[in-house]
Amino acid sequence: MTELTLDSAVSSDLTNAVEDFSVNPEGTDGPSDQNETKWTNTNFEQWFAYSKQIPELGGVIDAKATWTVGKGFVADPDTTMILDSING
Repeated sequence: MTELTLDSAVSSDLTNAVEDFSVNPEGTDGPSDQNETKWTNTNFEQWFAYSKQIPELGGVIDAKATWTVGKGFVADPDTTMILDSING
């Protein structure tokens, strides 16, 4: 049977229950010395490594990207014609 008296409740010490997790940074094979780069994410390699080495995280990121990019657009016929002619 459930104990319902609050004066006998005991709290747990969870400070060491979960260990910290880290992975080594990974880089892409893309160009690295482009002068037109305006902002550089200094944590990209670390975040990229997490998405590559943790399949659950990478799957969620890939699914969100696919959903976002694949949504397309809804517009009036004139705007749709203009948007269809844009490449890139």
